[in-house]
Amino acid sequence: MVHPFFMDTGMERPLDPCCLKSRYDRIPRLLKSANYHVSDKVCLLHSLVEIYAPTRLYELCQTLFGVFATDCPFWGVCDTFLCDSPNCRRELHVILMDDILIETADQMARQLYDLVTITSPSDLAFRKATNAEKERARRMLTNLAFLTRSEPSIGNLPRTDQFPDFWITETLCNALAFLVAHETTHLGKQKSIDTYRLHIPGALEIARQNNIQLGEYQTIGWAKELDADVDALMIMSTDRLCAHLDEAMREGTYRCVTAGAALALKAWDLLMLERCYGKPQYQKMTADGHPPARARIAHVLRSARTLSDLHAVAGDDLWAIRIIDALEDLHL
Repeated sequence: MVHPFFMDTGMERPLDPCCLKSRYDRIPRLLKSANYHVSDKVCLLHSLVEIYAPTRLYELCQTLFGVFATDCPFWGVCDTFLCDSPNCRRELHVILMDDILIETADQMARQLYDLVTITSPSDLAFRKATNAEKERARRMLTNLAFLTRSEPSIGNLPRTDQFPDFWITETLCNALAFLVAHETTHLGKQKSIDTYRLHIPGALEIARQNNIQLGEYQTIGWAKELDADVDALMIMSTDRLCAHLDEAMREGTYRCVTAGAALALKAWDLLMLERCYGKPQYQKMTADGHPPARARIAHVLRSARTLSDLHAVAGDDLWAIRIIDALEDLHL
């Protein structure tokens, strides 16, 4: 099997040397930095997509798919372009994921293990964090956002085959798969305004609720992000609903899909907040980037239920909201 990092865009023949060079030459331009290195998380993310969003596997395997660590968080980057060689001009595709964001989601999930309140094996709830836990969480976020390495990462894990810890592990896996499923939407179907125009009113409403003034370009950007959120959740929900799950596991497994999206989106929110040196400058944080996580989850579920005629959405937002609340309690 050819490693997905080197997969042909048409999956018919290997890429010629000119195509390989064109794709690699594109990376620093896409990352807007010459200061980067390749992470080892490609295989991990690919395997998670294979399990949690298999419908997205074909699109993923048509790209140069890489995970990169650079000096500033970037969520994800996608691009479609022609080979630089005038004798080739083959269409090439690239998806680059942010190693810093993946690490942040991972570390936040590990913090949540310590906050679990055992009310029932089938439920996921959290206690309030102590002052010491909040201080550690804030130091860790600074470390992740600015690469200071001033606070050691959490390396230990509880037994993830026991409940309710299992649900946090499942949420993290969904979160990482959601990041990739979201990015493949940008690469694929968002080439016509018809795919994201329905989310323009939602983008404007979220901006109004957060006292943010969006220009035309920013409104379209937000609408594209919301469209990618909905598309990723719908695909992952449908894939989960089609999976053969034990009846006792279904409700929790379905809730983890939305909870995973919440973890990924909140990790990004907190990274951006830290990059603003802890001041909640939402105009600065979101105007050129993404809408706030809590509003995105509400919009995603509302839109997904409408699009699926209220039937094909896996899970509700109960655990998603609890995770956002717990992370805000830790970090804000």
